[in-house]
Amino acid sequence: MTVEDGVVSTVENRDLDVLRWAEICVDLTDADDMREALERARKSIEKESKVGIGRPIAMRIRFEGVTAISDEIAAFPERLEQQVKALGAEIASENLWIERVENTAAAKRNLESALSEDSAFGNCSRTYWRLRTIQIK
Repeated sequence: MTVEDGVVSTVENRDLDVLRWAEICVDLTDADDMREALERARKSIEKESKVGIGRPIAMRIRFEGVTAISDEIAAFPERLEQQVKALGAEIASENLWIERVENTAAAKRNLESALSEDSAFGNCSRTYWRLRTIQIK
């Protein structure tokens, strides 16, 4: 904006937002395998990349939900991060920087197997169910 004698004489557009920040959550609820998890990540990255309108995007990706593959994800976090970064490069090339990949997905527990486990969790579960069935008089 140019002001002359207290009056705006010209207005010039300037891009001030040259980089976008996005934090996306990938819901892994009931995902059966890593292929499905990565496909869900792909869809989320593609959707968010379109919002960037051609601007570079810095992105944090968080996996969440209750899934049978949570242990696999937790066991190999570096592999997951590399796979997600490869997806990002494939989708948006130089316009996307994946800052971090986080995992907050929880294990999907089967009650029957939890009750039969020889572990602290199994013992607590059995005690809980035993106490729950006792009728208070």
